[in-house]
Amino acid sequence: NDGTVDNRPTLEVVYLEAKAAGCGGSPSTLVATGDTYIDQDSPNSNFGNNTDTKTTPKTTDVKNGLYQFDLASIVPPGAVITDATFSINNTNNRSDHFDEIRRLNTAWNELGATWNKADGSTAWNAGAFSSSDYAATVSGIITPSATGPQTALVTALVNDWVNNGIANFGLALISTGTHTGDAT
Repeated sequence: NDGTVDNRPTLEVVYLEAKAAGCGGSPSTLVATGDTYIDQDSPNSNFGNNTDTKTTPKTTDVKNGLYQFDLASIVPPGAVITDATFSINNTNNRSDHFDEIRRLNTAWNELGATWNKADGSTAWNAGAFSSSDYAATVSGIITPSATGPQTALVTALVNDWVNNGIANFGLALISTGTHTGDAT
């Protein structure tokens, strides 16, 4: 993500809703309302004003991306989610690097999130960012092995937010693999 509006992460949601003349709905593309990354090696630094987000699976300098989408502004409660696709623009090529898409369990904000704090003042669940702050289930995988748009289906995740009472705290890209360079 290079920070320009056209290249911000997106979530395209296709849904059906009951209407007087039958079911209807069309794709809605939501631009991220919040995006940042957190860096284990700089645990008190916030990167919310950066023009890109980074992920790195390096054991001594893990970086994970955080993204928020305001579904309530577009998708009505009870809508049947038929398809949801997360998309991010990758600007560098990384082999052996995988970003697992995980639902976040903890509220955070773009201009406050650090490795140690979720919103600038409140610690993450275990003190620092950890597996207690995101779901155990992998909702999709982004493989930044080529430049350009990278996508993953996240239909079940979005359906949980819209229809199953799961709080929408956004999603995280949890970086795994062996490549030690940043993906952006």
